[in-house]
Amino acid sequence: MRNILIVDDSEMTRSFLHSRLKVLYEVSVTEATNGKEGLTSLNKNPDIDLIICDIHMPEMNGAEFIKAVRSSSFNSIPIVVMTTTGMVDDIEEVIECGANGVIYKPFDPEKLQIVFDRFIE
Repeated sequence: MRNILIVDDSEMTRSFLHSRLKVLYEVSVTEATNGKEGLTSLNKNPDIDLIICDIHMPEMNGAEFIKAVRSSSFNSIPIVVMTTTGMVDDIEEVIECGANGVIYKPFDPEKLQIVFDRFIE
């Protein structure tokens, strides 16, 4: 079973992704509402196989979170970021920080599955 961490301040987004992942794959999902909580979750659950995080969050945004993960013992975990279509500067920044993929909002279920299939076996 794969372990997924979803980091997003939107409860609706976390819930949607959580339920979508459970339908598509045999996974365990952990949720966090911002980057700081995400780091705490990683430390409590060191067996995370994939991180899905938003870019715009309070307390610690996606770029800061990715930098922290990449400078930790969790640096090899794939990270997929979520952003609104058209936010080119945001995408460039998180890719430079070490993100491995991008999911665009609003979500297209078929495209979500294509991205997830790259990281969830």
